[in-house]
Amino acid sequence: EDLRADRQPEFTQIDIETSFMEEQDIRDLTQEMIKTVFQNTLGVDLGEFPVMTYQDAAYRFGSDKPDLRVKLEFTELTDVMKDVDFKVFSGAANMKNGRVVALRVPGGARETGGLSRGEIDGYT
Repeated sequence: EDLRADRQPEFTQIDIETSFMEEQDIRDLTQEMIKTVFQNTLGVDLGEFPVMTYQDAAYRFGSDKPDLRVKLEFTELTDVMKDVDFKVFSGAANMKNGRVVALRVPGGARETGGLSRGEIDGYT
């Protein structure tokens, strides 16, 4: 859209009107536009944008919109928990479609002045 007196430039949007484009074509077009703007205005090369499926995001991070700036990814423990005595873990590990995962939080150990119980509860 062109600038007008009644509109603020920081709220300008791009309206893409196309026919017969596939999802990947729209993604490629949008990525190239954004990369070009950053390169031409700030001299920043953004590289390739990461893409993951909904299923992969949910499986790896427990969310369909993970914050990839924070490196918190599930560690798969299902196989090693199948034969433990603690039924909370072994029960889930042995269920059809059951899963046991861990979330390692760097610096979260109590001996290093890590997370309080309230902070841990906030993650769950």
